[in-house]
Amino acid sequence: CSKLASIGTAAFTKVTSAGAMFSGCLSLASIDTTAFTNVTAASSMFYGCTSLASIDTSAFTNVTNTSQMFYNCTSLASIDTSAFTNVTNVDSMFLGCTSLASIDTTAFTNVTNACQMFYNCTSLASIDTAAFTKVTSAGAMFSGCSSLTSIDTAAFTNVTNASSMFFSCTSLASITGTAAFKNVTDASYMFSGCTSLVSITDTTAFTKVTSARYMFQNCSKLVSIDT
Repeated sequence: CSKLASIGTAAFTKVTSAGAMFSGCLSLASIDTTAFTNVTAASSMFYGCTSLASIDTSAFTNVTNTSQMFYNCTSLASIDTSAFTNVTNVDSMFLGCTSLASIDTTAFTNVTNACQMFYNCTSLASIDTAAFTKVTSAGAMFSGCSSLTSIDTAAFTNVTNASSMFFSCTSLASITGTAAFKNVTDASYMFSGCTSLVSITDTTAFTKVTSARYMFQNCSKLVSIDT
């Protein structure tokens, strides 16, 4: 449906599964989502909607799965996420949203799978991670966020998979709260390509790590590390 520019959605009040409903609608610039109050599964719902610049998400209070929901929505600059309080799976939710400069994450308190959530969100300069206390899988969560300069990771106490979590975050100069990573077992590529990272403290928490392959690969400015 690459030529679909607009659509009336008022009839969709009973829809519970909207997976890939508008996937590939390249010309869709805006949409009325008020009817989608019963949707629980929204995986890939707006996948590849590259013209979608804004969206009202207030109806999505019952959604639990938003994996790839806004995948590669390259025009999406901001979004209200306050309705997503019941979401547990946000795998690749905003992957490739290259215009997304900021986001309120306070609603994501029930998320457990955050793999690739912000993968290649190249305009994202800062983020509040306090809500992510239930996340266990954070693989590639911020991978490729080249504008991210600092981050507090204190909330990630339940994370076990941190593989490529900050892979190629080339502007990341400061990271605090790494003592939280006490349950991480997979830290492969975790900081690989973080070319601005000078030091890392509190890595004594990584006592359960079994895979540390390429953990600090190409961290060209890293001069000190507390192990």
